[in-house]
Amino acid sequence: MKSHSMLPILLTMAFLVMLVNCISLVLNYTTSWSTAPLAIISTATITFVSLVMLCERDSPSGALSEQTMRTAISGTIVVVYLVLISYATFNFIPGQQSPIAGTLITSFTATVGVVVAFYFGASAYVQARSKGGKSGE
Repeated sequence: MKSHSMLPILLTMAFLVMLVNCISLVLNYTTSWSTAPLAIISTATITFVSLVMLCERDSPSGALSEQTMRTAISGTIVVVYLVLISYATFNFIPGQQSPIAGTLITSFTATVGVVVAFYFGASAYVQARSKGGKSGE
């Protein structure tokens, strides 16, 4: 896949994520609603769909592959983690940070570490397996 063909999808994804989070921040400060959960769920949905579209853009069969799902899930978790950390760090979530928020961030940090390790481990395994299969023929 050529990198210039990925650019519109990546730019659209970045724009939508930024738009959703900016709207969320404005609503957060102008109303009494806590819009952080809506922004995080929207970010996850936009990122997942965009990454699936990006990975399967040139797929002839149209079926989702394991590699596409691994990439979409891993990418989504990392992006949601970054949004969640920014909301917690800059205190965009109204009120004092509760102990449960600290626990959530700690747990999600561990989850991101496991997902990233799994992604790279699975990718390395698939690559080694495909090289081993070709040399064994």
